[in-house]
Amino acid sequence: MHRVHDAPAGVDALPKEIIGRLNAEVNRMLKRCVIREGLQAYLDDNCHTWMMNAEGAYERFKPRRGRRRSAQEELLFTLATPS
Repeated sequence: MHRVHDAPAGVDALPKEIIGRLNAEVNRMLKRCVIREGLQAYLDDNCHTWMMNAEGAYERFKPRRGRRRSAQEELLFTLATPS
């Protein structure tokens, strides 16, 4: 009978120091992906933005000349485009 713990394979065979470094790198990569693919579109959105004025009331932000950026449209386009 073959016991699983006798055969080092995969991640179990790696030293804990290397596993820690791999986890840190994967976390950095995931963070960048979340920011780039999700949050950045909303941070750049200039169509669905409200700004607080000096009196504390919110006013709809009107994009200046240039490219109109809608986070919802960009994300729909990204998700609808086959990769």
